[in-house]
Amino acid sequence: MAIFYRGAAIDTWWHKNDPRISGFLSHSPGIAHTVAQLMNHISFGTTKSPYVSLTRSYGIALGYAMLGKTPTVANPAFVWEIDLTLPLPSGVILRDPVQEVAASLPQPFDVIPYQHDGEQKAIIGLIDGDQYNLATAPVPRPPNSNPSKLGATFTLQFKTLIFALRDAEILAHGPIPAACVTARHEVHQTPAGA
Repeated sequence: MAIFYRGAAIDTWWHKNDPRISGFLSHSPGIAHTVAQLMNHISFGTTKSPYVSLTRSYGIALGYAMLGKTPTVANPAFVWEIDLTLPLPSGVILRDPVQEVAASLPQPFDVIPYQHDGEQKAIIGLIDGDQYNLATAPVPRPPNSNPSKLGATFTLQFKTLIFALRDAEILAHGPIPAACVTARHEVHQTPAGA
């Protein structure tokens, strides 16, 4: 048994539609799986993809559920709990984006590497939008070279790896049956002083 979660913020698709009735299905189930599709889904938040994003972390799902409008007791957001066991339901494939992207990375001597060229804190800026200035800070260069006024360069592969790790993300490819959705946790802001 493996438990996965999906956050549903107020007024989003999975807030308005109950997967305990319909199951989880991606926006574009007919699109074939490719690593490029996977990277676009994760790095750009592309919804026209064959995937449903799941996480192994309740805390991550909770964070996504709390985005946008503030959930209240009267109008809560949801964290869906999904139980997927082996053998998986017919047509469902779970894809680990870290493993799939890692298998497609260029070699260290390739002209365009996947590694970034910024400082260590640049990754913090990429992970945490509130500190994005760390990702866009000028990149240090060796003495006697042209100083850079540009932030770090992050490849699509690098962003995908970082975002997938940050979100403990697993992608479901194929329809997750309603029977696998085992709980809906209602979540809301705790009033100040409560």
